[in-house]
Amino acid sequence: MTRRMLLLGVLFWLAHGRDILRAGEATAPSPAGPQPQGIQARIRIGENALQRVILLGRKGGRIVYCFAESPQVSSAVAPEQIAETRMAIDYDRDALSKAQRARDWGTCGAILGRAVTPALPFLDLANNNALAVVMRSGSYLLLAAQKRAACRFEPETRRQAEREYQLAHAMFQAAARAEWSERADSAALWAALCLVGMGRLEEAAEILTGVGEPEPYTGDYGLYRLARAELLAARGKPAEAVEEAVAGLAFEDKDIDTFPISLLLSAYTYGKLGNWYRARDITYEAARLFEGTHWGDSAREELRRILEEGLTATPEQVSARAAFFATDEDMNAKARALLDPESARRKAERARADAGDGAPVPPANPTAGHKEAAQPPHEE
Repeated sequence: MTRRMLLLGVLFWLAHGRDILRAGEATAPSPAGPQPQGIQARIRIGENALQRVILLGRKGGRIVYCFAESPQVSSAVAPEQIAETRMAIDYDRDALSKAQRARDWGTCGAILGRAVTPALPFLDLANNNALAVVMRSGSYLLLAAQKRAACRFEPETRRQAEREYQLAHAMFQAAARAEWSERADSAALWAALCLVGMGRLEEAAEILTGVGEPEPYTGDYGLYRLARAELLAARGKPAEAVEEAVAGLAFEDKDIDTFPISLLLSAYTYGKLGNWYRARDITYEAARLFEGTHWGDSAREELRRILEEGLTATPEQVSARAAFFATDEDMNAKARALLDPESARRKAERARADAGDGAPVPPANPTAGHKEAAQPPHEE
């Protein structure tokens, strides 16, 4: 990613982020009082002790700051001389926890985003604590955008998704400046996924080329494959997208940030290829594995649509045993049982009664609906 693109992303956030957050977040609390001119922090210059300062900005490539005890006098230091930075990032943790429980990812991202905005110009300072919060905010906003983007026929929801994609992209793009951290490439890849969501495919491709393919079994390998799969799917190349998604799924370290998305994407691309049986099977697995999470909810919605539209009503020519599950099973029946376990249990009881066996059938899934919602990516 070029330095110019990174700078433009930060400038976009600083110019428009606060207004967009206010438009997209109705429930998060408003900050009290005027915003400070800088951000309070403790910095370590060289091997010296941490010092309490206010980071004011940049001038001539140097970091301008003043000491908290004497704000009227400013100093400047080269960024590479700062060995550690601990910025003050305050947000309403109760409000964030409430939004997390409600799976209101847009509000989660907005709460963190407003708190971390003053830190964005300083993410390149080594060993700073703001990077993790920026990644969390971007992840929440991306989740919110992806969820809204699924509502293809609701224009206002789509516009809100576009705003959240923009904010998530600005967050990840700023995080990609943290070259001191191994998470910089991860942030760039997440930024590419945001660009795909916004339809800016050439920019996404440029990022992927700039990052390059990571080594297999490293932390970014699955994310890289997922980003390529999303890009190929957006370019109308479902067959190639399936290959990339499957490559990500074969990645041994099933990263919770990417594995469920890769499952859902591979199911989607199989559907685009007209192979609804594979799409159903993979969607079923995603719904089963990630029950009680936003990924599981998305999988259940898609699985219900496949069944209701009769896309797998005709018996499959190639058996599930040969293709996927290694057993001869009625996958439509299994999918319906997953979606409506009580109905499946009653149907099984009637079948047993008709066969002369009156023994009750236990619930198909006694824990359905009682799992705690999983936290989104980058939670720390």
